[in-house]
Amino acid sequence: MVQVRKLVLAIAAASALSSGMAHALGLGELTLKSTLDQPLVAEIELLDVKELTAAEVVPSLASPEDFAKAGVDRQAFLNDLSFTPVLNPSGKSVLRVTSSKPLSEPMVKFLVQVMWPNGRLLRDYSVLLDPSKFSPQTAEAAAQPAPTPAVTAAVPGATEPGQYTTTPRDTLWEIAAKARNGGSVQQTMLAIQALNPDAFIGGNINRLKTGQVLRLPDQAQSTNLPQHKAIAEVAAQNTAWRQGRRYVPKTGAGQQQLDATNRPRGDGTAVQPARDNLSLVSAESGKAGGKGAAGDAKALNNKLAMTQENLDTTRRDNEELKSRMTDLQSQLDKLQRLIELKNNQLARLQAEGAADAPAGAPATAAISAELAADPAAAPAASGCRPHLRLPPRPRRPQP
Repeated sequence: MVQVRKLVLAIAAASALSSGMAHALGLGELTLKSTLDQPLVAEIELLDVKELTAAEVVPSLASPEDFAKAGVDRQAFLNDLSFTPVLNPSGKSVLRVTSSKPLSEPMVKFLVQVMWPNGRLLRDYSVLLDPSKFSPQTAEAAAQPAPTPAVTAAVPGATEPGQYTTTPRDTLWEIAAKARNGGSVQQTMLAIQALNPDAFIGGNINRLKTGQVLRLPDQAQSTNLPQHKAIAEVAAQNTAWRQGRRYVPKTGAGQQQLDATNRPRGDGTAVQPARDNLSLVSAESGKAGGKGAAGDAKALNNKLAMTQENLDTTRRDNEELKSRMTDLQSQLDKLQRLIELKNNQLARLQAEGAADAPAGAPATAAISAELAADPAAAPAASGCRPHLRLPPRPRRPQP
């Protein structure tokens, strides 16, 4: 009984200590140590680690349900992130975040989950990699003295409606997401590029210059380009940027972008067919045939873009399903690790309770052995008098 009581007290004391430690662990700020188009290397400060060991701290990417609750998009490339705790009792403890593949996205947002035997913690982080910081052509453009006075004069115009002045940490995706006016982010991005062609190096949406006053599109300009064409155009520019080559827009895409700038060039081309309008039947039939061929090519391009978009959607769905299966397996492995940690703690407490057992247990075992050898000495050894049996009283006869 004493041993059981000591074991219960030991477990209660361990629970009290662990409950006090449950809210101690915290996540601090993130320090980025890599650049764009390189494998991610970052460190997150671990706060109040105290007596926890590296085996007890289990970090991971949060589950899709946690991402949905936090309102954060769980992109497929986040599955490549790995988290490693580096604990230093006498110094700074960090959570090392790495990836095996280079990051080509300038904006990365993810949700970290940290579990330990008596607690769980979630926190979201945003990693911003500006392509203009690491582009050699951008550095040359920034070193030229000519753009300097233009940037200084452009800052006061940032407060005017329908305009925005870019900063070194801006990306066109973020600007379009905030300035979208009836169109999608892709449509708004291309509309901004069409209104401000000189604000981009090499005509690529990923190479936005710093200190440029951008004209923001209205609703008509934002929706001028169809959605499927906008998606295909953004994908083409991203591919060119990742491959390090200059982007050359297609003829159809360029015409759509020129329409958004409201330049008079389109009017000049519209006048020329009227000037060449002759009463020759062969010329009119040839012109009609050319328009028909152009219309067929446009329809085929539209179908191709829609098919590519459907394929991309299916691929993303498959990646999401694989990601969920991976997360479920990861959660199961972590739960098994936590169960093993709990079992090890209970076994350690039981071993400590067995070591503290009272010394009177061997004497009790010896007395039991003597009683078994000499049953006649049992009353004397036990210190109790023998029981006496009395004869039963006679019953009185019934009247």
